[in-house]
Amino acid sequence: MKFAIFVALSLALVIIGLATPNRVRLEELSDMGIFRIYSTEVVESPLFQSVASVGFAFIYSIDPRDAERARAKFTRIDGESISFSTSHKDVDTILRTFGANVVSVSQIGSISSTLAHTNRNDRFIVTEGQRVNLQIAVNGGRTTVGWPMILGSF
Repeated sequence: MKFAIFVALSLALVIIGLATPNRVRLEELSDMGIFRIYSTEVVESPLFQSVASVGFAFIYSIDPRDAERARAKFTRIDGESISFSTSHKDVDTILRTFGANVVSVSQIGSISSTLAHTNRNDRFIVTEGQRVNLQIAVNGGRTTVGWPMILGSF
């Protein structure tokens, strides 16, 4: 009986795993720059270069090469972002990398912001009646990509 329950639970986990879309891994874009995790958790690790409080959450800055190890420190991640040199990737390349569809594009001064949706991440917010789970901001020589939205400055 215990073996049958074990097999049933294992099969359920495999099916759930197969049905879950590949999550966005922003560090796929660059191993240089600054990777950030947004969380309401207080977590300590020598992997964190800095931690900033934004009132309701914390922004943990990490070397992109340590992103996967840093994720393992959290039980809840509310979002992530990565900033890198604009010359490294353009917006169209980023959209193709994640199979994302553009929801809207806005320009505020020197900052261009693209909101998009990708099936590679099941978390999203709704803005103007549409699902958004990827934001790309270009500001001068820097590109910042975040899901579901960029928290903090870009």
